[in-house]
Amino acid sequence: FGGPTVASSQQQPSAGGPMMDFGGGLNNDPSAAAATSSSRVMLNERGEEGEPEERRIAREKRLARWNTQMREKLAEKMERDQAEAFEREERQEAKQKYGGKLEDWGKRNHMNIRALLGSVGPMLWEGNNWKDINMMDLVDPAQVKKGYRMAMLKIHPDKVKQRGGNSEMLYIADFVFDKLKEAYASFEEKELRGGGGGGGGGL
Repeated sequence: FGGPTVASSQQQPSAGGPMMDFGGGLNNDPSAAAATSSSRVMLNERGEEGEPEERRIAREKRLARWNTQMREKLAEKMERDQAEAFEREERQEAKQKYGGKLEDWGKRNHMNIRALLGSVGPMLWEGNNWKDINMMDLVDPAQVKKGYRMAMLKIHPDKVKQRGGNSEMLYIADFVFDKLKEAYASFEEKELRGGGGGGGGGL
C-alpha cells in the first residue's frame, strides 16, 4: 500500500515509510536538511482507497510516531545551535577582556616553562585556588615536572569544563594550557631527555 510521504516533496516513499536522517534531513535531501519550519518536514497522511481499518490505524500510529520524532529532533538541533552560538559569543567577549593580558604573558615568557609556571597565577580566573610556585623551587628539573603536573590538574580545559567552568574560564584555560604544553615539550627535549641544565628568567 502507499506509505506516508513528505510535504512539498515529489518523491514517493516505500511502503515501509520514508527514509529519515534525523541528523540532516529526509532521503539525504539537502533542502530538507536546511528546513527551519516543521511544516517542511512533517509527514502527511496518504492512504489508499478501500484501505482496511486495521491497516489505516497502524499507518496513522506510525505516522504520528514519525512526526513526533521529527519535531523532537528539530527542537534538539535548534537548542544545540543556540547554545553553540551563545558559547561563541561569550568566548569572543572573553578574548576581548583577557586576550591582551594573556598574549603579553605568553610572549614575555615564551617557551620558558619555569617562567610560565612561576607567573601563571595572576593569569587565571578569580577563585582558581592556584598555589604560586617560587622560582627557586623550579631550579630542579624534577620540581618543574611536578609543577607542570599540578598545573595540568588545575588548568586542563577538560577538567575545567568538568568542574562547571564558564566560557571565560575555558578561554583562559585553553590559552594557558597551550603555552604550558608547548614550553614543557621543549623542556623535556632539552633537559629531561637531553640531560642539559635548566634556566629561569622571563618574569
